[in-house]
Amino acid sequence: MSKNRKRRRRKAKAPKGMKSKQKAQIWRTVVETVPPMIWALAALLSVLQGR
Repeated sequence: MSKNRKRRRRKAKAPKGMKSKQKAQIWRTVVETVPPMIWALAALLSVLQGR
């Protein structure tokens, strides 16, 4: 009986942990992908201004 209870608790806790991990991953990807986009925009603006 005790083993079953422990398993159930783990299953219930898992989704919350996954959600927090997913949020952290999304934030990391956003932080990593945003700077290059800014650099690309700056390059485009400089090229347009140069012409």
